[in-house]
Amino acid sequence: MTVIPRQTLLRQWNPIPDKVQYRDNPKFGDDLINVNWWDSLNVDFDDIEKRIRVFADQVEWTKTTEGMKTFGNNDTNDITISKTELGQLEGVSFRIDLREIDKSFIDNVLTISKDLDCLLLDSQGNLFEPTHENLADKVKTSNAFRFVANPTDFLNKLGKEIEME
Repeated sequence: MTVIPRQTLLRQWNPIPDKVQYRDNPKFGDDLINVNWWDSLNVDFDDIEKRIRVFADQVEWTKTTEGMKTFGNNDTNDITISKTELGQLEGVSFRIDLREIDKSFIDNVLTISKDLDCLLLDSQGNLFEPTHENLADKVKTSNAFRFVANPTDFLNKLGKEIEME
């Protein structure tokens, strides 16, 4: 999921839609992940990093990187933040392991998202308020959830879809 400032979204859409075209978006040209959502805001990277360190350890391989930090565990839950050359927040994204839900991790990520007045964007183009209910609703419609719920069925359906293309 990508964390996007409401203020930036309001500059593009008013009112903000519930769903946007995720790939080949005419407003952004490429895809919504590669948009610089934070460039007109002044959110201090170090402040967000300190908040994340309270609930997640930094992933070892990002300890030597300057512009990006990942916290948590690359095999389960993680949150990645990137910064500009001026030390401002440039991006926030996170992943949740659906095999074993970590409520504390989710609570912390949602709190940071709310405190920054952000919406969440999933890989299907859904924009939504960062609440437990909304996140649960979007997770239930995700491919990851369908895979975890029934891997064999998911892979069979995926195989059929690929054959049809």
